[in-house]
Amino acid sequence: MTGQTSTQASQDDDYEFPGLPASPALDAHYEASQAIVNDARRQGTPTRTRKIFPGAFSDITYAEPLAGIKLAQARRSAANRVVSDYIRYAREDGAGWRETGKAMGLERAAEESGYDLAELAFQQATGQRLGSGRDDYAYRDPSFGWTCRSCGEAITDRGPYSGPADDERGHKADCQRHADCQRHADCQRHAEEIAAREARWADDDQDDDAGEV
Repeated sequence: MTGQTSTQASQDDDYEFPGLPASPALDAHYEASQAIVNDARRQGTPTRTRKIFPGAFSDITYAEPLAGIKLAQARRSAANRVVSDYIRYAREDGAGWRETGKAMGLERAAEESGYDLAELAFQQATGQRLGSGRDDYAYRDPSFGWTCRSCGEAITDRGPYSGPADDERGHKADCQRHADCQRHADCQRHAEEIAAREARWADDDQDDDAGEV
């Protein structure tokens, strides 16, 4: 019945979306919504049941709204901690901040803002303002902690700014992973320098051609 308050409604039929295709996002929304209802029931918080929309056959059950907001915020905080856990696992597995940013869904934000994807990933992981740079941290030096699986040391990761030699602090002197990362960073930096040099040469050639016309 619409608007009915109930703590005994069926947990299996709280959400039904007949005819809608299954998707990870829809499944996640259903599971999160169901978790809030289950939390409310465990705490003795009243739940309500109404039609999904006027004239619909299926019902939706939800927690008393103000209590539901508190429960949902608690779940969101827990989910954010889980995201941090997986970022840590990714860094420990060898994923760079750019790869991590792609997994975090920040590619569009980087494209629209013009900021570097790797830096945005680090900023979000450490709770910083997106688009801020290291120079903005006048009174603090944000970092993200993880454990190196190569040398076993606790690493203070200061982001993708200056290269592994400066940004990843705590590796043992003979850490193979750290050495490999530094080599890769040096090679990448060299390739970028060559690309920038060739771009300048191309611009100079265009200027010369324009002057001859």
